[in-house]
Amino acid sequence: MKEGALQHLFAVDSPRGLHRVRLDDRGRLKLPRTFYAYLTAEGRSTVFVTCFEPGVLRVYPISAWLNLRAALFAAGTPAARNIHFIAEDRGRDAPIDKLGRIAIHTDLLESFGRGRQEVVLEFFRGRVNIYNQTAYDRQRELAEGTLSTENLLALQQEGLL
Repeated sequence: MKEGALQHLFAVDSPRGLHRVRLDDRGRLKLPRTFYAYLTAEGRSTVFVTCFEPGVLRVYPISAWLNLRAALFAAGTPAARNIHFIAEDRGRDAPIDKLGRIAIHTDLLESFGRGRQEVVLEFFRGRVNIYNQTAYDRQRELAEGTLSTENLLALQQEGLL
């Protein structure tokens, strides 16, 4: 990712830590204050929600989605074209109401899981990931598998830790 794009991702104070919230039986989740502030920082109350992998929803501020969309167009590769197609096919604009709730579109709930459930929110690269429990467990196991001394030293040498 280009340096200017990285600066844009952190132009406002971004959320930190993983947060557990409840998805209600109507497919709504109440955002923690820091996530709400990040997603509405540009004065917009609509976000773009899509899904690329089972059990993980991606929530983009509209400007971040438009930047990513432009980058996919500019890449001009078949893979970028297909990723864009899937994102648009599965994705929907979703309003954030005055109580800080996002209503997840019915089509997305089909692949994510319907009904009342606890989900985990993560801020990552300008978006908010929403994990159902299965996807969270899968990601945690994958992440813990990278905690070798060798990997930690390599990241430290690169100035990343």
